[in-house]
Amino acid sequence: MSIENSLDSLHARVKQNRLLQYFAAFNRVILAIAFIPSGMTKVLGNRFTSLPLDNPVGFFFEAFYQTGGWYRFVGFCQVLAALLLLIPRTSTLGATIFFPIVLNIAIITISVGFQGTWVITTGMFLANLYLICWDYDKFKAILPFSENERKPFDLRKSMPLIILGGIGGALAFSFFAMLNQSFRALGVLGIVIGFVAGSIVGLLNSWQLQKN
Repeated sequence: MSIENSLDSLHARVKQNRLLQYFAAFNRVILAIAFIPSGMTKVLGNRFTSLPLDNPVGFFFEAFYQTGGWYRFVGFCQVLAALLLLIPRTSTLGATIFFPIVLNIAIITISVGFQGTWVITTGMFLANLYLICWDYDKFKAILPFSENERKPFDLRKSMPLIILGGIGGALAFSFFAMLNQSFRALGVLGIVIGFVAGSIVGLLNSWQLQKN
């Protein structure tokens, strides 16, 4: 059995489980409840915390608050994702918008040193990941193992895109090296990495074109 068929079969069995259906609904509601208050705080332009600037958490949130428009935009996205999660027809879109936001929140709480908060935010991330997996059937068309169109792959036809991709990757790295010391420090190795990465991108794009 292929990877796609195995995942389809597993996903179908999971979605038929009544308890897991309730758990998915529970996750949507809990995530929405968690996001609406914090999102509205930002939308209304209020500070998220009163911690002093000598506290790393307080310093971070003050800097975030001082961004102004971006602070409110993040809050708007949080509220939008929460509302979309609560509507069955748009819950997949809500989970998709929610995903990068909650992932960033989880990483921030771990990196900045939020005592205990990282446990909650990591749980929120895992709950959102569960919802993404729950809607696997809606996302699977963009996954790389679809069997809809199986055609023989011709490497020779791919060579122009592979070479162009490699050259593009090397040029992109050279451009970044002019702007950033970290890239410049890699020297020739960086150019090789850029070429290889660009070649891989060219190969993947050529593969997709041949499938279509």
